[in-house]
Amino acid sequence: MAKTPPSLAKDQTGHRIQALRPLSTQKASFTGTSAAITSAVDGVVMITATTDCHVRFGETPTAVATDAYIVADTPYYFRIQDEKIAAIRDTADGDLWVTLMD
Repeated sequence: MAKTPPSLAKDQTGHRIQALRPLSTQKASFTGTSAAITSAVDGVVMITATTDCHVRFGETPTAVATDAYIVADTPYYFRIQDEKIAAIRDTADGDLWVTLMD
């Protein structure tokens, strides 16, 4: 039997809004050298960084300056499958926060 998807919350005008809750968070402190979270995650993740950086996904990722660009203090959502995330600074050292969402 197929599982029924959960109902989405609605805003004041009746339009559906996406609603996810945070489950667990990992932090990786990056510099001019790539740094990755310690545990692989599976699902929707929210990524934020304290400074502009570049990120890479994978089993054992090493981020480089040509990877996907992440703007500081901006949440990004990705669906990943049993992967880690690594970051490297754009111009300044910082922290990458990876939160598994449900």
